[in-house]
Amino acid sequence: MKKRRVTSILALGLSAVLLVSQLGCGSGVGAEEPSEESKTTQAEASQETVEEAEAPIEKGDPFGKYEEPVKVTAMTSIATTASATDYENSLWSAKMRELFNIDIEYVFLAAKEQYDERVNLMLASGDLPDVMNVSLTQMHQMIEAGLLQPLTEVFDGYVTDQAKEAMTQDGTFPFDAATVDGELYGIPWVQPRIETCHALFVNEKWRKDNNLPEPDTWENFEKMIYAFA
Repeated sequence: MKKRRVTSILALGLSAVLLVSQLGCGSGVGAEEPSEESKTTQAEASQETVEEAEAPIEKGDPFGKYEEPVKVTAMTSIATTASATDYENSLWSAKMRELFNIDIEYVFLAAKEQYDERVNLMLASGDLPDVMNVSLTQMHQMIEAGLLQPLTEVFDGYVTDQAKEAMTQDGTFPFDAATVDGELYGIPWVQPRIETCHALFVNEKWRKDNNLPEPDTWENFEKMIYAFA
């Protein structure tokens, strides 16, 4: 989104320069009138610049590595049994540096109760890190205050199709809650069903010793439980 805005400004600036140049060439004493060919060339150059500015951002490589180190400030709530060192020197932080050249600096880490209080104080001051965990209520407060950057193009351009499918297996309602006026402002915390499903493991030796069928129905499942007991 930022890239498109900057490019648009550059396009307008170039158009203004071309316009001033044309006026300057025709306003001096004895200045020659620009030829039709020159006008056409200038107009085409201006149009190409505007079209380039309005072109959609190309899909990026979600696993690409930055050439120069990128520093990202962040804050999050942590478990009461964890320490700041566990997060700052975690495997995930090391892998982010190794694979993407991104260095995450945690400006605040605390248990949930202290964390929520700190977030509310930071919302009042407007002094926020680049990335942070917030509640849905806090997120909408930040949107109304103009403190959040829309993530629609970033999410569409960089998140893999596999990740999108996994995050929407149970529906899009978490994303709908984080979307305002068609813009996505936060990546919701979702847990794909495959990570929460419960499986039944059966001791095959016990089943065969008791001459039981595979528990493919509740009735067979109940028989198996009583037989094993």
